[in-house]
Amino acid sequence: MRGHWVAAGSALLGIWLVAAPFVVFEASLAPNFWSDVLAGVALLVVACYAAVLTLFGRSVTPAAAGFVGVVGLLQVAQPFVVGSASAANRWSDVAAGALLVAVAFVSFRQRSVRREESAESRPGGR
Repeated sequence: MRGHWVAAGSALLGIWLVAAPFVVFEASLAPNFWSDVLAGVALLVVACYAAVLTLFGRSVTPAAAGFVGVVGLLQVAQPFVVGSASAANRWSDVAAGALLVAVAFVSFRQRSVRREESAESRPGGR
């Protein structure tokens, strides 16, 4: 299952980012609200893309993991740049962003390990 980290991580965190402003937090600033919802929807699109590729046995492109990482970095920075209605909102965005960056890092790391393993399995080594 190549790409399962991107699919699973993006789906779980995307659902959280879409649902949290509606369900968990009583008040949210409009830019913070829309940033979370749009980031969540974008992550769900990437998760669907990664899941479909994984189902067909193909590997997810590095661009998908890179996109997840960029969205994570934006989520970390967004509450400090735009502002936040509460500490819970702020730290929810920071935690979700940090987890997204971790998902992207794990995906890139797995890709490089697979590439090294395939190079070593070829005749003549690297």
